[in-house]
Amino acid sequence: MSQFLYAFKPETYPAITRQTFDTLGLDTTQLDQAYRLALKEHNIANAEDYHNSTIEYLSDWIIFREIKRLLGLDLYTHINHLLWNVFRTKEEAEIEPPKGFN
Repeated sequence: MSQFLYAFKPETYPAITRQTFDTLGLDTTQLDQAYRLALKEHNIANAEDYHNSTIEYLSDWIIFREIKRLLGLDLYTHINHLLWNVFRTKEEAEIEPPKGFN
């Protein structure tokens, strides 16, 4: 869902993937705060009335919006590039080179 919204309006909607989101390394307190804020901002009294992925997206959007605000960015594209680079760097660092190559 986020990729369609992002393609439609990248200044308003982030493209959220598990790889980029997990790169943030947020703790449960931060995730809970985003969850509560998402419910409040969207006037959701009972989260069980909505599909879990909808609530998850709204919570994640809160987090990406805050990153965008803190970094003073106009588009979510910059955040996505940054987080993908961090993710790829982590992935490459975990791959051990073949023996004999240093």
